[in-house]
Amino acid sequence: MEEKQGVSRRSFLKNAGVIGGAVALGGITNSFLGGSPAYAAASSGPIKIGVVLPFSRAYKVIGDRVFAGLELALQQAGGQFKGRKFEIIKEDSEIKPNVALTKTKKLVERDKVDFIVGPVSSAAAAAMRNYIHQKKVPMIIPTAGNALITGKLFSPYLFRASISHWIFAHPMGYWVHDNLGKEAYVAGANYAAGQQQVWAFTMSFRGKGGKIKGAVYPPLNEKDYAPYLTKIADSGAKIYFGWFAGNDAVNFCRQADQFGLKKKMKMATTGWFFERNNLAAQKAAAEGWYCCFNWAITLDNPVNKEFVKQYNKFTKNDASLSASVSSVHGYDAGQMILKGLEGTNGDTNSDKIVKALEGLKLDSPRGSIELDAQHEMIQPMYVGKIVKSGNAYEADIFAELGRWTTPLLGANNTYSVGEPFIVK
Repeated sequence: MEEKQGVSRRSFLKNAGVIGGAVALGGITNSFLGGSPAYAAASSGPIKIGVVLPFSRAYKVIGDRVFAGLELALQQAGGQFKGRKFEIIKEDSEIKPNVALTKTKKLVERDKVDFIVGPVSSAAAAAMRNYIHQKKVPMIIPTAGNALITGKLFSPYLFRASISHWIFAHPMGYWVHDNLGKEAYVAGANYAAGQQQVWAFTMSFRGKGGKIKGAVYPPLNEKDYAPYLTKIADSGAKIYFGWFAGNDAVNFCRQADQFGLKKKMKMATTGWFFERNNLAAQKAAAEGWYCCFNWAITLDNPVNKEFVKQYNKFTKNDASLSASVSSVHGYDAGQMILKGLEGTNGDTNSDKIVKALEGLKLDSPRGSIELDAQHEMIQPMYVGKIVKSGNAYEADIFAELGRWTTPLLGANNTYSVGEPFIVK
């Protein structure tokens, strides 16, 4: 596998088997596809994969893990498909929508990539959508959870390898109401991801009769959460639910612990808040929190155990790349590329790739997953509690919430279940 822009090579795990399970390519739906770009029709030369992820700033830790998972999947295939080498071209989105779009245009128009993998930011995904749709380039989203991407903003060329904010937070709202209490205070980073997490949680929590006592929305890269934590602590609510990611999740968790919130209320969140690299920094401040996950290193299934083993070998147990949900999403994005190519016999024509991916099923480290008609992942969800394990902290998964997907949010200009909004 060839890499541009100085990306370091890692040794190919020659004896490592492909972890993903068999794929079913039936159930293909009518995608209303037009013609493909002329350059994508040729099935010779390298298979080019453009990667638009944050390799700097607050979400670098996520981008690095997504990329490591993607590399692992492609290296396990021998770094090529039927003699065509994989060439990865990395671009740093800087978690800025305008930068992500500019980098995407460069990858498509100058580098002539066959696939785009990215982004992390929900706002960046929305910014990239129209261009990807116009250029008809298959894009696999390994992180960005923007719930409207597979609804109002649906494009046949967009596929989710990760999870939507709806799937993370909506089932958690039901579980929190039934198990932790009836009154909650909510918080979220003040952009699409945080707003949608709060919205999805609120929909289910209120739907069961729960009461939201207030909400705060700190900006990205906030350093001092004291004013927000004061409001939460003084609210009288018995439950806190909120969502941040990257360094923001670390800072919020630590400062909430210093404020003694765990002594006043039950603390709840979802997925990326407790990425394993975050937990390594949050430490005891995270203990006792409840979290909705689609993957945790403690999941007890054979595919996950093998994935963690091979991933750790691949990254040489580098602590800065420790296995996380982002690693899994990147790995499954790579599996999707491979299965798409299998379905077309190596043809990178974008229309054929799209048809090959529709209806895809995989045995993922997170469990059995599949794409629905809107290219959203149907996947199992779990609830865990952060506990101390030896000298570290991890998620003790103790409940399964079933398999979830995202409803048609805003599709065809209908909003039967609401549209993301900031709770006042």
